[in-house]
Amino acid sequence: MLNQYVLISGRRKFRICEIEFYYKEVEGHHKDIYTHAHELQKSSGKWYQHGSGLDITCGNDKAYGGILIRALQELNEEGEEINYIYGPLKSLHILMENFGSVDKHEITFGLEKVHGGFITSESVLNATRVGLNPVHDKEMQQKMYRYFIFPQKPHDRKGEIIASLRGRIEDDKLKELFGWKTLPDPK
Repeated sequence: MLNQYVLISGRRKFRICEIEFYYKEVEGHHKDIYTHAHELQKSSGKWYQHGSGLDITCGNDKAYGGILIRALQELNEEGEEINYIYGPLKSLHILMENFGSVDKHEITFGLEKVHGGFITSESVLNATRVGLNPVHDKEMQQKMYRYFIFPQKPHDRKGEIIASLRGRIEDDKLKELFGWKTLPDPK
């Protein structure tokens, strides 16, 4: 998704730069209590707007699933970067502002597969999700279900991300990826 699609909202194009996965089986072993478990999340490929932002649903009749959009990169017609939007609510707001007037009924909104180098292929990194209280379920809170590109751009808890990646990625490569001269202690 991060390297193959753009999100069209009105006449504007956005690259999705950071997402988090939430998935809870109705019956089974994967009990992610942080999943909203909204009925809409028992289907795939739908938009689910909620108090924390916007999800792309990825569930089925046996599980609730959602992919939270955490960051966007606005692109011009040539695929060049214009504006980086960080945060799930900020991302939702910028997408909604393209809907225009309540009188106009023509709204373009959805994912579009890109071809021919319109966007660059970037390394996808993963980390723990943001803003989850470990008191409720420490094991699920520590799952690496957050995926992002462009590590030098803003990302919540960047020091913790780097610390969690030490040992999986060489220190010199981490410094290069994140643009840091020194690294936090590994976790």
